[in-house]
Amino acid sequence: MKSRLIKIKDIFFKNYPRTFFTIYFLFGLFGGLLLWLPFSQKVPVSFLDSLFISVSAMSTTGLTPVNLSESFTIVGKIIIMLIMQIGGMGIYMLIANFWIISGRKIGISERAMLAAEQNVFSIKGIIRNVKHVFIVMLSIQTVAAAFMSVYFYYSDAVGVLTVGESILEAMFLVTALFMNAGFDIFKGEAIYANFLDYGHYIIIYISMFLIFIGGVGFIPISETIDWIKAKIKKQEFKFSYVTKLLFFTHLGLWIVGGIIFYLMEFKGGEMLTNYSFIKGITASFFTSISARSAGFDIFRYGMAEVGTGEAAFVIKPATQVFITLLMFIGASPNSAGGGIRITTAILVFAGITKFSLNRAQTKIGKRAYKENTVFKAMVALIAALILIFISVLLITLVEDVTPFFATFEVVSAFGTVGYTNGLTEMAGTFTKLVLIVVMFIGRISIITMLSVLDFRKREQEFMLTEFDLMVS
Repeated sequence: MKSRLIKIKDIFFKNYPRTFFTIYFLFGLFGGLLLWLPFSQKVPVSFLDSLFISVSAMSTTGLTPVNLSESFTIVGKIIIMLIMQIGGMGIYMLIANFWIISGRKIGISERAMLAAEQNVFSIKGIIRNVKHVFIVMLSIQTVAAAFMSVYFYYSDAVGVLTVGESILEAMFLVTALFMNAGFDIFKGEAIYANFLDYGHYIIIYISMFLIFIGGVGFIPISETIDWIKAKIKKQEFKFSYVTKLLFFTHLGLWIVGGIIFYLMEFKGGEMLTNYSFIKGITASFFTSISARSAGFDIFRYGMAEVGTGEAAFVIKPATQVFITLLMFIGASPNSAGGGIRITTAILVFAGITKFSLNRAQTKIGKRAYKENTVFKAMVALIAALILIFISVLLITLVEDVTPFFATFEVVSAFGTVGYTNGLTEMAGTFTKLVLIVVMFIGRISIITMLSVLDFRKREQEFMLTEFDLMVS
């Protein structure tokens, strides 16, 4: 009996990736159960849809098969908000903050698990990082929620709201923005299209800031606090290479993406034809940052025509492809965002450059990367593409939609973005299950999922003779 329990324990908790998988699986399941109970629902919502929304919130995606405002009570909305908050910041990070506040000593194994969850290589300074991120997260979200509460109460862009409704909707939206989750609980659709139409740019700019901070990574946030402290004490401080890489790549992709989107839609695009320059630029840059993880619509993309497999997109097909690419790349590792992560894209690019230029090392500028790290990035890319291909294949077998129509939704789920063309709302049971799996993998990362699938017994490995094989 004891040996059997040990075997069961090994299946679910043998290593950090498997423990990580099990905890998030149970958390998503528990969240789905809470949303399924009567006190969470205004109208009947099936357990599958409740589970779908729970996993979507936990993975900070934002895809939903039902209207949140019409389907859930205040309790249900608060539960969704808490799932987003915990899923975005990390379950172990939340637990670690409770330990810190209570004065409990955090051991090596707990620090190692926390480092594994936050995707960092060393436990050195991990507790300091947790403190910094929690303080920044709490401070920014509180200030932003307070401002938006007042705005929503007096604004005509969101309809007539009571004080309580204004506070709840502001807290919910700020949580979703910082955690890069595309949820909102407003009664209308495409609320950011209303903000744009009414010329309320300040809310859009604040939202872009929150999305950026949530997606840039927790390491840059922590080092920014160290930098502020050093400035106050008049001490020297240098940002690490990782922080510089994450910040400037994240910022660069945002700027380049916004410019490309504007240029693609400005000439011949239906979206920006009648927009002023400021309005068009604002919409383009909002889409650029939102498409890489957050999933908030500033355009009304249109719905699927059920039975035809055709999508009534307003933006041009080429722009749809570009948005799909942004969703696939995603945000920084060690952040609330998803996708293959920008570091993976950088390493793949560096690896291709090394091969094409016949370099001795994989490098960008004056920095060289370990071959094993580059190999891991290549594995992550290929595994992600295989996952997307299989998911699209399965969906197109049961749904009357075109492959690209399904691809847009699947990439949105994998990148934990939340952009939708209407497939989620019209999807059947099997398609919803496929999207749940893809969102879950997008949250825990494809590399973690591959590690979970390793059930081999550790035995001595013998080196075999290697040989060449024709390629391409």
